[in-house]
Amino acid sequence: MMKSDSLVLSSSRQSLTNLYDQNLGGNTHLYNGIEFIDPFQKKVLEGFPYFLMDDWQDGSIFYDGQLYENIPFLFDIFKDRIIVDHPRSHARIELIPQKIKYFTIADKHFVQLKSPTAGFYQELYRGETIIYARHYKTIQEKIGSKSMITEFLTRRKLYIVREGTYHVITSKKSALKVLKEHKSELNKLLGQEKISFKNNKEYALARMGQYFDQLNTKR
Repeated sequence: MMKSDSLVLSSSRQSLTNLYDQNLGGNTHLYNGIEFIDPFQKKVLEGFPYFLMDDWQDGSIFYDGQLYENIPFLFDIFKDRIIVDHPRSHARIELIPQKIKYFTIADKHFVQLKSPTAGFYQELYRGETIIYARHYKTIQEKIGSKSMITEFLTRRKLYIVREGTYHVITSKKSALKVLKEHKSELNKLLGQEKISFKNNKEYALARMGQYFDQLNTKR
């Protein structure tokens, strides 16, 4: 290769690098975290530790004072952490949880709370009344035909927050007990809109919280 060709090739590579850096822009700061090492890589798994699916999902993250949009990441609900893929090295980076204020994944909005236990909560509804869902997974070991199998079990806790107090909700009865001022109206709403609390607790609670606040504003 002639010297002039080498210079052209070097210049071209540098231009591509500069273009990449310009396109990546402020997102480079997002990839400052801890290198993620999968603790289950040598185990036989049934299920997965992530939220909804065992694959990258595009979303937005408010991290260290800045919003990053259209970012592929994994939400590990077993360990309650966010993992991003470095666009150059493709190393998996675990974000520092204290720097995450909120994020959105699969059109679901999560915020970081310090109580009732520190972690990420899905915000189902926010008004004077607030409804949260805490998604998490547990594991259990079971004996397979050739090896031990680690099985992931999906769990969830639901909360109604009123005047700063968190109420754990396990049934329609417990929800109506917290929202007792409009118990009959809320029961009527669920019937009219054919909302099954048993089969769709998250939507039912969000709708109840919204309607409860609406009724309170009419007082």
